[in-house]
Amino acid sequence: MHSICEAGTANTHFSRRETRASDFDEQEIMMKVPGNELKLTDMPNVGEGVAGLLVAAGIRSPQQLKRLGAVAAAIRIRNIRPQDPPCRSMLAGLEGAIRGMRWATIPKVEREAIWKEYEARTSGRTVRAAARP
Repeated sequence: MHSICEAGTANTHFSRRETRASDFDEQEIMMKVPGNELKLTDMPNVGEGVAGLLVAAGIRSPQQLKRLGAVAAAIRIRNIRPQDPPCRSMLAGLEGAIRGMRWATIPKVEREAIWKEYEARTSGRTVRAAARP
């Protein structure tokens, strides 16, 4: 058995241990095979419009999106498009893309938690110490 390092993929770092197909889900395997890499638009919830925003925000592959996470990706999109920041549905769509599922199948409580994290990270508010008497 060959290690996945011997596949010769450019700009990708893998460990030298033996790797079995069972170590990865099907999408990850597809992404690591040279010439068979997934595009952003191959992910659920990511059409041409969202893919264009992700690329403009410096996120060019499904691997990058997975590494960053949905909230960080949404913040990047907000930074390049402050007049029209991501909505709840876009954020849930990014999370669903990372999970490999349609956004509406993510439980509402989880979607709300992700939205609250996004709001907290983008509010710009800092917690102030209580005023002294």
